[in-house]
Amino acid sequence: MKSTSELLAEFDLSSQNLIQTLNSFSEEHWNVKPVENSWSAAQVNWHLLVIEDGINRFFTGTTAPSHRNGNAIIRRMDQFLENRTRTYSAPDYTQPPDEPGEKKDLIQKLESVRTQLAGHIIKQDLNVLCLDFKHFFFGELTRYEWIHFVVYHSNRHLVQLQNIKNAL
Repeated sequence: MKSTSELLAEFDLSSQNLIQTLNSFSEEHWNVKPVENSWSAAQVNWHLLVIEDGINRFFTGTTAPSHRNGNAIIRRMDQFLENRTRTYSAPDYTQPPDEPGEKKDLIQKLESVRTQLAGHIIKQDLNVLCLDFKHFFFGELTRYEWIHFVVYHSNRHLVQLQNIKNAL
């Protein structure tokens, strides 16, 4: 398992890359879908914000001790989310509206949630299971595993954002 400082460094780099990429979209292209049935940068931002805000909330919810080493789940997560040959449909509650909001507002909200998650990495016991929500594929996860999910999930969408930008 990674140390807290290693995990925080990986999370911070992910956050910097994500925010930098989101900021690189012009206002003109913020809500533009490159092709029908795809997402705009604004919609990707909204999707990540909804998911990460939820994770942030249940980090302070009901937990239970865990004595497992999360590396096996994290490897599965990496394989699942890094596989670019497969596309996945987001759960309904994370499907973005057509025009989810203004660029500055959405990015600031995502930055705020990311700052809160970084605080959890520093201050919380990362080895407890979060019981308030089960991931649809991975089941109950520890805070440590959820942080890895956030990094891998946002990295997957970072590639999507780069593809959107290239198509515009």
